[in-house]
Amino acid sequence: AGAGRALVARYRAIVWSGAAAAIAIGLLLAVFRPSGWEWMLPMAPVAITMMVAVVAWGVAHRKARAHAVPFSEVRVASLVPRDTSLPGGPLFAAGPIVILLATAVLVYAYRDDLRTGPITIKPFAPLVFGGMAAAIMLTRAVSLARRSRQVAVDGPAAEAEQRFRRLNVLVLVCSAYAVAVALSAATAASIPGFFAVIGRAWSFVMVPLLLFNVGVGYWMFRVGQGFQKAVAPAARQDVHGDATPDHAWKAGGFVYFNPRDPAIWVEKRIGFGYTLNMGNSRAWLLIAGMLLAPMIIFRLVFALSLSVLVAPAAMAQDRGLTIEYTVKVADIPRQLFHVTTDIRNISQPSLDLSLPVWSPGWYVIENYGKNVARFRVAEPGGRALRPVQVRKQTWRIDTKGISRITVEFDYLANVLSANQARIAADYAFFTGTQLFLMPEGHRSRPSVVKFDVPSGWKIASGLDETADPMVFTAPEYDTLVDQPTLMGHFDVTRFTVDGKPHDLVLNPPGVYSADRARTLAGHLSKLAETQGRIFGGLPYRKFVYFYLFRAKEAAAAVLEHQNSFVIVRNPDALSLPDDIMVGGAAHEFFHVWNVKRIRPVEMWPYDYSKENETPLLWVSEGFTSYYASLSMYRAGLRDARALVAEMAQGIGDVEGNEARRDISAADSSMSTWIDYAAPAASRISYYSQGRNLAQLLDLSIRHDTSGARGLDEVMRALFTDFYQRGRGFSTDDLIRVVNRISGQSYDSFFNRYVSGTDVPPYDTFLGYAGYQLERATRKIPFLGVNLDTLGRVTGFPPGSDAATSRLQPDD
Repeated sequence: AGAGRALVARYRAIVWSGAAAAIAIGLLLAVFRPSGWEWMLPMAPVAITMMVAVVAWGVAHRKARAHAVPFSEVRVASLVPRDTSLPGGPLFAAGPIVILLATAVLVYAYRDDLRTGPITIKPFAPLVFGGMAAAIMLTRAVSLARRSRQVAVDGPAAEAEQRFRRLNVLVLVCSAYAVAVALSAATAASIPGFFAVIGRAWSFVMVPLLLFNVGVGYWMFRVGQGFQKAVAPAARQDVHGDATPDHAWKAGGFVYFNPRDPAIWVEKRIGFGYTLNMGNSRAWLLIAGMLLAPMIIFRLVFALSLSVLVAPAAMAQDRGLTIEYTVKVADIPRQLFHVTTDIRNISQPSLDLSLPVWSPGWYVIENYGKNVARFRVAEPGGRALRPVQVRKQTWRIDTKGISRITVEFDYLANVLSANQARIAADYAFFTGTQLFLMPEGHRSRPSVVKFDVPSGWKIASGLDETADPMVFTAPEYDTLVDQPTLMGHFDVTRFTVDGKPHDLVLNPPGVYSADRARTLAGHLSKLAETQGRIFGGLPYRKFVYFYLFRAKEAAAAVLEHQNSFVIVRNPDALSLPDDIMVGGAAHEFFHVWNVKRIRPVEMWPYDYSKENETPLLWVSEGFTSYYASLSMYRAGLRDARALVAEMAQGIGDVEGNEARRDISAADSSMSTWIDYAAPAASRISYYSQGRNLAQLLDLSIRHDTSGARGLDEVMRALFTDFYQRGRGFSTDDLIRVVNRISGQSYDSFFNRYVSGTDVPPYDTFLGYAGYQLERATRKIPFLGVNLDTLGRVTGFPPGSDAATSRLQPDD
């Protein structure tokens, strides 16, 4: 018997060492969050330990069978436990379900502010899975309390077994609590303002639960198989082993199958706790119940989500606010759109309607309301309602006793730019920020957009298409106003990337030959594939490339969107090599991830009523410039020599600017909202600063990780840890990500080169890739003024002769 116990002790030591290693490595994974295949490396020791444990069990089982205690019927007479109650009573056991339901009510209360966009079943997925897991655990706990063996003879042995059983039940109930708390917290984190609170409280809730479960498990191990360690030696004669026959244990002792045994649960021979008697028909009914209960919970939560929580948004046709816009090209000579907004199912005493003052990606206050005329509101009977302007671009409508209103206005569209609207004889163009009113408090509502255009005109838009070519939809307001739309005559070249349609839209028609358009589409396809590989795929359903070549109607302009971009150029640009055209596309396409999805916290969500100041545009634009060059090289559209030349130019753009001594990358990002038409003492571009810092960070991280990681991993982490969790990132967040990816501290790097104006040790960073910086000073004739593409004066570099002349901006 002593030899058998020694074998079992050694087996348990191996198993517990593996369990401890798994827990430790799991905690490390939670801290360092490796990506891709890297998570498999720390798990290899765990797998090896588990395999060793299996082999050890086989050896121990074969050698220890000779020491097994003979079968005894002593406990058969007392199948029903003396105490069938649940720890803490039924109310305590129902707690996990109550927590999940309370979280559902909380999500309902904040349904319009969810970070995940319009309410669908997605925000409730953690609650559904939590309900399923809790149902399984609680069903098992109840059955274990009511249908398991116990010692027939009263005394210390019976008391010890009862404690052991109750502890098993308690572990199951507490595990259900842990699951409910964790998944409820994950769901509530999608509500703005709750994430920070939950993040601070997380360790105070989950760590005690984890320690409790580990502690209980250790106590159970100390009690031992058959709970005999907790029984006095004199009382062990009343226990007689586990009272289950050897022949009923199958699969080497893992499965118990005894049709003659009325017990549903029996103590395990391998490990600790209880296992099902697979020979008992009631055990199979219990299994069916544990499978059926989660399905019932899922259906209940799903139905609740639709009828109580999801319905206000997803079924707004019946009970919530519905919004329908109609855009009509009303007057081509006068360049007027006529916009109608039809809002139904209003159930509030007043409704504020606001128009954005700026377009995301173009950091200038445009005050689009200046182009609005003849703003009128009416109820269905035609009775006019008087709108009250409560802010410069916000109108308040008294809707007491009114469930539907119609708002109409004309919009002057006389400027062609990537962030403006224009109507001409053969086309019309706008972006949603210029025309679409937002019913405040209903930002997450879906909407329908209808178009009324001259006969023969086509429509290309980033909005979701329908069966009707004149009707489009948007899932919520942010998507609605981000989408550009071109109406009129144009050419379209469609191609597919990753199974998703991509449309190259060229205006005016015939500006590109069919062969040249196909060549450009081929280059764009390579760029999409190359950049998509960084993030594991393309995050949209379709993409539209808008190229507008219009004679002398506007200066060159480009603007990114969620699933499109707009490039406005003078027809003279048609003579440029396609390499230059594709280079601009490489920058704008990378914005699909960087700034449209990976977004500074100050712009999450967007505030369309004022400036959204952030110190992180050097990341949003500078990193994008760096990846434009890098992806052109990776896609085979430029060679390594061109990439290195652009890196050198990036350094020169920063170090050749006198303002770099005074203005940091963070400061230049903050000052972007300053009117650049006004004179400035000094100025430096966060594009150039950010690009320079991006290439230095990439080189440094690759050096720190021996080439295993780089800036790609940083971008992926920002995408998964922030965008996919419905939040923006801060400078401190970025530093933590870089530190985690590199395994080094970059606090000093950010303090000196991002927040500060120190000159980086270029030779050190470039030396990581085998390069060195050659410095040269050249005198180049310079007029001393900054000009836009139309030749207008926009400013004067510090120290130039023109700065003291009589020249003025706009000359």
